[in-house]
Amino acid sequence: RARSMPVMYMVALLALFVCLCDGQGRPEQIHIAQGQDPSVMTVSWLTLTDDPAPSTCHEEAAVHYGYGESLAYTAYGTVAMMVADKLSKKGKKKGVTTRLSYVHTARITGLYPATRYWYQVGGQNNANCSSGVFNFKTAPAYGEVSFAIFADFGVAMMGESITCLETDVKREAIDLVIHAGDIAYDLFGDMGRDGDTFLNNIEPVASQVAYMVAAGNHEANDGFNQYTQRFRNMPANSGTIFREEFGEAPNSWWYSFNAGLVHFVAISTEVFFIDSPELMARQLAWLGG
Repeated sequence: RARSMPVMYMVALLALFVCLCDGQGRPEQIHIAQGQDPSVMTVSWLTLTDDPAPSTCHEEAAVHYGYGESLAYTAYGTVAMMVADKLSKKGKKKGVTTRLSYVHTARITGLYPATRYWYQVGGQNNANCSSGVFNFKTAPAYGEVSFAIFADFGVAMMGESITCLETDVKREAIDLVIHAGDIAYDLFGDMGRDGDTFLNNIEPVASQVAYMVAAGNHEANDGFNQYTQRFRNMPANSGTIFREEFGEAPNSWWYSFNAGLVHFVAISTEVFFIDSPELMARQLAWLGG
């Protein structure tokens, strides 16, 4: 009897460890972005881990979707590792402390305008890796389009603003949201945890209407790493962008899309402050194309 006690404790601790790891890797921060037109919607989410070897949840990048909750179709995507380094107050890397997370992106195509779809992310190999079921309505291809636009919106400022946005989404008063920079204040804060908190808090909005973003000066730390990685689901009709901090990624710094009668263009004024003539020239050439 006395000898069995340590074994029991060991089993209990092992079970607790497994539960904690499972919970840590579940999909979160689910947000959607429209493609160049309402026929495309790209879904993005994160899974968190301190283990550099991906678990089953971190390997999955599938969205199950359909006209109702039967979710008869599946779109497959990609997974990218995001590394957050501990930064000094001046934005320099501080020591060797890093934090890993995984950005999942899957593109749904062939959608009809002004149509509601239901979707769920993850779970094709492991039911414990799936999210809840969400829904969105695509923007109209023609006619009026309603959107909310704001900037300089951080974790400490969310309060009533999020409540108002959630109400507008439920009333179907807006077709999409535009966040024109300075996101979370800041995405990289506390090695990315501030970005996690913000995107989890805005998920009830950003998972149901297209959440379109642009970079501001508060996204600049670590070479725009957090911004570029987290928002791989923007239309990226300007190709890819390469920086030492994140390698090659879809270009969410400047892009455009159509919704209703509006042609939206997102540009980056930040390229003029990072001493990159190549990026300045590329953006200008794209705008004139």
